[in-house]
Amino acid sequence: MVNSEGYIGPHAPYRQTERGDSYKPYLEKLLADNKAYWCFCSVETLEEERKKAESEEKTPRYAGTCRAKMAAEAASRVSQGEKGIIRFNPPKTFM
Repeated sequence: MVNSEGYIGPHAPYRQTERGDSYKPYLEKLLADNKAYWCFCSVETLEEERKKAESEEKTPRYAGTCRAKMAAEAASRVSQGEKGIIRFNPPKTFM
């Protein structure tokens, strides 16, 4: 079965990068419930952190730099077109 967008199968699209619209309400809920947060760390900064950890023979781990940013600040940055990613905000018991 080919749908109107040229995909084969009843549940297309199948690539995660093409399914952003279906994830959006769930991401918004995670952000609203403080179970996720926006991260604006640059690739270069994250790479430096990774290299530092490896040089110290530690497992690379995200430092949580953006975890404490206010949701309003993050929303403002996103609305101005700044690129970021959404990270899960696990309970402290898992950290």
